[in-house]
Amino acid sequence: MSVDVISHALSETGDLSPPIKSGVINEASIPGRLLSLCQPQARIAQEGVICFKSIGDGFEDLVAASLVHTQLKELHTAEPSLIEAR
Repeated sequence: MSVDVISHALSETGDLSPPIKSGVINEASIPGRLLSLCQPQARIAQEGVICFKSIGDGFEDLVAASLVHTQLKELHTAEPSLIEAR
């Protein structure tokens, strides 16, 4: 399992709180962090199920907004009338 921000995952998410409180999982059960997964040398399991739990820290929103902005700029450069017509 991987999460974006471990401190938030352990304290704020309703999906992880019950198994943590009951002792089914603990911090060591959540080895992956978003920033480490983005590194070229990241080790990702090749078997089994890989689960990513987003806590909503805003990283994903920033990446999505950046992607939309980039694509709109490229679209405007390629075909300005498409953007202006909308």
